[in-house]
Amino acid sequence: MSVLVGMNFYPATGDAGRRQDHAIAALRGLANVSVVNLQWPDAVFAVDGIPTVARLQRDSRTVSGCPGRRKPIISEMLQILATEAMARGCRQFLFANADIEITPAAIAEAARGATDGCVFVRTDLDPVTRAPLGVMRFGVDAFAFDVAWWQRHRKRFRAYIAGEPVWDNVYTAILLTHSNARFLDGEGLVLHERHESPWRGSPFDDYTWYLAALDRPYFARWAAFHAELTQLAKTGPLDPAAVRMLRERVFTPRALWRGRPLQWARALKAGIRYAVREGKHS
Repeated sequence: MSVLVGMNFYPATGDAGRRQDHAIAALRGLANVSVVNLQWPDAVFAVDGIPTVARLQRDSRTVSGCPGRRKPIISEMLQILATEAMARGCRQFLFANADIEITPAAIAEAARGATDGCVFVRTDLDPVTRAPLGVMRFGVDAFAFDVAWWQRHRKRFRAYIAGEPVWDNVYTAILLTHSNARFLDGEGLVLHERHESPWRGSPFDDYTWYLAALDRPYFARWAAFHAELTQLAKTGPLDPAAVRMLRERVFTPRALWRGRPLQWARALKAGIRYAVREGKHS
């Protein structure tokens, strides 16, 4: 097996529970992959047929200092998956949100192993009919990483909270800037039932946007890429060669150095503002 797939499942109910059940069923239907369920040692939510790896230590409360629902940290989950992948002899690992249905086609792309990773854009489904509603390019919902690449670059990835905004855009920009990973937005690779964003008005907003301010150069690259990609899509099916050229032009390490002194000043200002806000809340 060359790919390890990992998610963090939780005791969801209602529509969220149904979406998670679909994701679990999709994992059970995959062949020639290892699958794990990432959990905290003191709060294990087990899933039949999917091995539990209870090694999470950090959470949304400990990193932000704010009360709210306990959520895992993306960078920690990726590091655990990298360690598990090495132990299982897998060259790649794939992470997705708990309501994402991974298809065999996505696993085949990740298993090709010729690049440092893959960025998967989801295809939304109608929640009633399950009919495809098209590719949703506002964000990214699944990532595959080459284990060796991740170990070299893991310190670039800040401790964003799962289930909150921004992290997927920033992580996409980091991966595409510092690797030869592929941006894959073909329809039907990873599936997701459309629903309202659950993170609006989150108690972790201040923390999330503080990290986003620190990662502004990456987020700006994503925004530029997304804007041009959206324009390309208006003319018809995307030409893979055009997308590749756009990616190579936008996501370059050289672009990150433009305005670097200004970014340092912005980061300092963001840090002061965040410290003041947290001081008022404490």
